[in-house]
Amino acid sequence: MAVEWDRVGQPGFDRIVEALVHRVYDATAHVEVVNGRGGDDGIDIKVTHGSRVRIFQLKYYPDGFPTTAYKGRRKSIRQSFTRAVHHRPWEWILVVPCTLTTAEREFVTSLAAGQTVRVGVWDRAKLDGLLATHADLEASFTRNQLFEAAKVYGQERALLMDGMRDVSARVTALVLQQDFAV
Repeated sequence: MAVEWDRVGQPGFDRIVEALVHRVYDATAHVEVVNGRGGDDGIDIKVTHGSRVRIFQLKYYPDGFPTTAYKGRRKSIRQSFTRAVHHRPWEWILVVPCTLTTAEREFVTSLAAGQTVRVGVWDRAKLDGLLATHADLEASFTRNQLFEAAKVYGQERALLMDGMRDVSARVTALVLQQDFAV
């Protein structure tokens, strides 16, 4: 079951991305997640490979940042980039839970104009791909989502999450259903 990025909320989005970055880079670099209370100085996650620094900026914009709506979002991205550049990163990566339009992607890459920093994007496709590679992470973050979906459809007992009590109740329901069919 895939992560529903538009429903996960910002705290859930942040936790999933933080776990993914740790999984991708922990073996070769030092990963530091920055708590933004009081300002994060343009850094949500900092990955250090020797003297090279990669900065991740997480923006929970499930519906993107088009020019016609949400005008403050582009300003926020630009400000985060400007603050991050003061740390002289080798690479700056914007992470968003949506698929960018061509105009949105061009906006992000244009931030690097006149800068020595490389700019990248981790969007929904990249995040889904990383979760497919690290399926155990996806499973840990979607487990409750699956259970909630089962409850909506009245099938929580079918999951047998409550052990033998659920097995017994399910068998009883099937027997009663069979009695009515005969």
